[in-house]
Amino acid sequence: MLLYLLLALALLGSPVSRAKVLYGHEAGEFFSTFDDYENEVRGIRITTNLLGQIQSIQVKIGCVWDATYGSLGQNMQEFHLSSGEHITAVHGKHLLKLWMLNVCTNHNHCVQFGKSVGKPFSAFAREDGEVLQGFFGFLALNGFKNIGFKWGMLPPESLPAPTCNNTLQ
Repeated sequence: MLLYLLLALALLGSPVSRAKVLYGHEAGEFFSTFDDYENEVRGIRITTNLLGQIQSIQVKIGCVWDATYGSLGQNMQEFHLSSGEHITAVHGKHLLKLWMLNVCTNHNHCVQFGKSVGKPFSAFAREDGEVLQGFFGFLALNGFKNIGFKWGMLPPESLPAPTCNNTLQ
């Protein structure tokens, strides 16, 4: 219990303090994608099991794929953002664990990961220039107990997306 209190205090003092809302049930092992405020989210890789439940999440920051959080599922889906495209909304569903994420961009492009099962939730950028910078939450055996979203402002001099080698890493 002390660990959760310390974790909550750490989140309150970090750049994700505004993004402390967790969707789902609180339990499991904490995870947080890499914080890189100089580069932008350029892609998302999610795997699901045979039932369609989300099993793992990986985020591409700049040209580098962050660690994979969760356990690898049977079906993998990737979403790569184009130059100038940013995630501005995430919709999802959870039922004991995370089942579905639907990420939407400033280019009116949405991609659904997982199966539409459970209670719906939505998270949005609250200001112009604010975008998704990562995920955090709690993992459990074979899935995510809950998930939260790191929102932040684009750098004032947002550069074009870097040219990256698109091989699996």
